[in-house]
Amino acid sequence: MKIVFLDLETTGLNPERSVILEVAAVVMSQRLTPFNEVVFATGAALALGDRTALEMHAKSGLLDACQQPSCLTIEEVQDKFQRWLAPLFANKEPIYLAGNSIHFDRAFLKRHMPNIEVVFHYRMLDVTSLHLAAEVFGAKQTRTKPIAHRALADVDSSIEQLEAYRSVNWPIKQNP
Repeated sequence: MKIVFLDLETTGLNPERSVILEVAAVVMSQRLTPFNEVVFATGAALALGDRTALEMHAKSGLLDACQQPSCLTIEEVQDKFQRWLAPLFANKEPIYLAGNSIHFDRAFLKRHMPNIEVVFHYRMLDVTSLHLAAEVFGAKQTRTKPIAHRALADVDSSIEQLEAYRSVNWPIKQNP
């Protein structure tokens, strides 16, 4: 089974108005070099961003990173990402997308990187859903560190959470 953990950092919550600033992906249980690219962000793109998101990305250093000459356009990142993914779909097995609130990231892929979004299976592994299930079942929460709001660090955090949930014996809450 091929599972790709993905995280995107964006200028806001709406894929129609916001843009992708950073993309990171890790293939679970395979020894591929992680994919991690920062997208060049124009002043116009940043002007449309959500104030809260932009403040968060200024604190993390991502906004400064997006202004570096070494940054790529979204089209260049999509092309590099597609080449990075190519070995995964050589034998036509489904590739599952995973991460925290992965539906959010997938909506941005669909809007801004459609050539990437279509390679993934329609089923996804949402680690946030496991977090919610743990709350419902009364299990101990497993988040071990705060969200970094940098794509690769957040992918690593999602993988750590999934590993922690794998070993949890979830008791079911009893209604009084």
